[in-house]
Amino acid sequence: MSRYSRQISVKSVGQRGHLRVRNGLVEIYGSGLDSQVCALYLAGAGVGTIFCHSKVVGQVKAINSEIRILEIAEDSTDFRAVCGKETFRSKKTSELGRGSQVARDVIACFLRDQ
Repeated sequence: MSRYSRQISVKSVGQRGHLRVRNGLVEIYGSGLDSQVCALYLAGAGVGTIFCHSKVVGQVKAINSEIRILEIAEDSTDFRAVCGKETFRSKKTSELGRGSQVARDVIACFLRDQ
């Protein structure tokens, strides 16, 4: 069983959706818990390339060595994720909630219009 077989078996994702996620690129700004949670969720989902703060890079590489993890030079406290022309933020109060919400929104962006 491949790492993403369950994800691919979901009708709304499928092989085509998985390829969009795998070929995707996301920039995650911020170095707090919300940024770490978002990066870990996206790494687990198999996003192909993730740019993130140096504090997050090592953790993400440990989760998924198959993806490219690159360091963002900007040290911003404003947590956000950028996917193509879209910027994602969350109004949730907890850092954990913000990180997971933004990760879900980014994945949904990849799966739109397949």
